[in-house]
Amino acid sequence: MEKFVKELLTDDVIKSVASIYGLYSEEFTYIGGFENYIYGFNKDENAYILRLSHSSHRNVDELEAEMDFVFYLAKNGANVSMPIYSINQKLVETAP
Repeated sequence: MEKFVKELLTDDVIKSVASIYGLYSEEFTYIGGFENYIYGFNKDENAYILRLSHSSHRNVDELEAEMDFVFYLAKNGANVSMPIYSINQKLVETAP
């Protein structure tokens, strides 16, 4: 990811994102990434992956379409990871 995006990914942004999923930022484990930042976390005895994408990479409409398609695939038997909803019942959220 571009340097300016990495500089924008502050502890406050991570805390904000964690709260959207009812978590604390300390529960995230950074996994890596190239065009996205990938974190792992556990919730309700299940392991999850969180992908953070900057708006310069993909806009909200594109991300929502991607999540809708992956959700559709998962619900229809494809071997994909099932997207999860935020505490706001959204598949895509924006962070400050």
